[in-house]
Amino acid sequence: MSTCSDRRLWEQALEGEATAFGELFERHATSVYNYPFRRCGNWATAQDLTSLVFLELWRKRSDISLERDFALPLLFGVTSITEPKVAGESIRGQAEVAGCR
Repeated sequence: MSTCSDRRLWEQALEGEATAFGELFERHATSVYNYPFRRCGNWATAQDLTSLVFLELWRKRSDISLERDFALPLLFGVTSITEPKVAGESIRGQAEVAGCR
């Protein structure tokens, strides 16, 4: 793992360096996973959210600027925005499986 700041890795990701984004994932995936897991208690949902958070950041990276040298506040913010969407899809999916609509 490099000693670059999260901000520098983000700048490299903006330049198209997928390895820099991968390093951000390696640094913070556990913290991002733990955040929704503590809130919902479901490991599968927490894994899905972790994947979606990083996917969303990769897709929108050119529109997002990292305001600090540390990426976790941004990651937690994206998680908070994404979590209700995933929870709603999960609830709808469970209801459909149970025959409810």
